[in-house]
Amino acid sequence: MQHRMISSGFTFTDNDDDQILVSLQKLLGIVLEQDTEGPIIVANVDKGGSAARSGVMMGDILLAVQNASVEKADLSEVLTFIGNAPRVINLRFLRR
Repeated sequence: MQHRMISSGFTFTDNDDDQILVSLQKLLGIVLEQDTEGPIIVANVDKGGSAARSGVMMGDILLAVQNASVEKADLSEVLTFIGNAPRVINLRFLRR
């Protein structure tokens, strides 16, 4: 089994209108899913959660957690990374 890693030092272009950066308090209020080797996608958004209040939508693709790229990471790694993050967490999404 090949592990895809969370990469630090990832840089973003801030002029991409299709990307959104949000700072959320835990509990995030989102369900993330990933097909084999595919992107991590928001499968559900709790209407009362901090993600919904910040504009996260179903279908958004998770690009980074705490400014670390998760585009080539495994969902289980990302969930652990989120779980170990501080109470307020920065997430970057690509809106399809």
